[in-house]
Amino acid sequence: MAESWVAIANLALVNIPGDTRISDLLEGSEAANRINDVLPNCIDEVLEAHPWNAATRRFVVPASADPLPWGNENCYRLPSEPYVLRVLELDRDRHGRDPVWRVEERKILTPEAAPLHIAAIVRLSDPRLFTGSLESTLAWCIASKIAYRLTGKLGAEERAERKYIASLANARSIDGKQQSDAEAEEATLILARH
Repeated sequence: MAESWVAIANLALVNIPGDTRISDLLEGSEAANRINDVLPNCIDEVLEAHPWNAATRRFVVPASADPLPWGNENCYRLPSEPYVLRVLELDRDRHGRDPVWRVEERKILTPEAAPLHIAAIVRLSDPRLFTGSLESTLAWCIASKIAYRLTGKLGAEERAERKYIASLANARSIDGKQQSDAEAEEATLILARH
């Protein structure tokens, strides 16, 4: 898909009225500066908003040596390389039940014994790993954050925001077609809870 962050930035600019394009994120133009202001947050926002297949990784997490100030849960530090943005699920326990868990301060707290098997969304630092729908959704997110500042038109921002939301909905539809019916139903329930 995208060969560079500049390609995604220009896709965002195509979504905004005007003929603005950039050749480098560090070129110093108003468009490049605005994109640099929002790009890191937009990447995380888009990745956290949906369980993208391209950003899903599985980990085996050992128990942490850090004691909790109170409580009797086991503590597991979230992986930082790659950086975990959102935990999607923990593997079922030996009885086939979904474990009870929560995340606090980048640690998973659960009564489950080590090692912990998790699926998580990670921060992608290489735009070549992005799928077409992820690339498009990121571009619309960027456009929604910079459209008004570049055009002075509230309508441009509102249109980009609507397109961003529609792009996320489309991604959910695409992912629903890439898994079994039981997995799709479970993912819908997970998304509804978040």
